[in-house]
Amino acid sequence: MLISIKTDFQEVERMFNSLSNVEAQLVTIIDRALTICETRAKEILTEKGHIVTGALRRSIISMITKIANDIIEGYIGSPMNYAYYVERLPDGGYLFPALESTFNRMVNYMVTEIRKIL
Repeated sequence: MLISIKTDFQEVERMFNSLSNVEAQLVTIIDRALTICETRAKEILTEKGHIVTGALRRSIISMITKIANDIIEGYIGSPMNYAYYVERLPDGGYLFPALESTFNRMVNYMVTEIRKIL
């Protein structure tokens, strides 16, 4: 019995070269997913009438950090001192409702985009 294995080394090399850019692509994908939630949080603030000067809405940002060689973490929030109190108002705040309403959309987006790069 004879087993023959043929490999297209150029194709394998292309595959490995494309993987070298995966981290940058993942950061972009996570950033876009966070933007979905960030936008919704700003909309919720407006819908609930919590806008006086617009400073809180403008201060909501998303950011990504690399906390280890293989872990990328994203955050959404506001550095404003009173953001904590607005989030805990009886009407439910703005960040948690934004996350709840966009979670599935963010996950579906990330899964779709990650499949494209793999």
